[in-house]
Amino acid sequence: MSPCERTAPELVEVMSKEVGLRKTIDAACSQHFGMLREAQKENMFESKASTIIQKNWRAFAVRQNLKIIRKAAVDIQAGCRGRAGRILAHEQNLKAAVSSRSAHFNEAATKIQKYWRGRWSRHVTHSFHGRKRYINAVLQTN
Repeated sequence: MSPCERTAPELVEVMSKEVGLRKTIDAACSQHFGMLREAQKENMFESKASTIIQKNWRAFAVRQNLKIIRKAAVDIQAGCRGRAGRILAHEQNLKAAVSSRSAHFNEAATKIQKYWRGRWSRHVTHSFHGRKRYINAVLQTN
């Protein structure tokens, strides 16, 4: 049946069905778009939440890296200071050893000088046999 062949009550009935369908479609569209708006609001909330989570995670990761870097810096500083301390202690030990050896050799040289001067004094300056010869020589010339 073509629309021209329909009667007025049939047309009213078809139109009322069409209006009902339009209302149903409008209600479904309204409901659908309302749900989309709610989903977008939730999506914005979730987006903000995920941004906050990412921000906090990155801050945590940076703090952890800083802790690692600080610990490495402390380890490096401790190693350098330890090495400097060992070098200083080694230099002090060398100076002490040189001083000790120097004192030992000075004592040894003093003993050698003491014995040499005593021997020289006994055999040359205060020589009993030399003095005896000298006295005998003087007595023979006088």
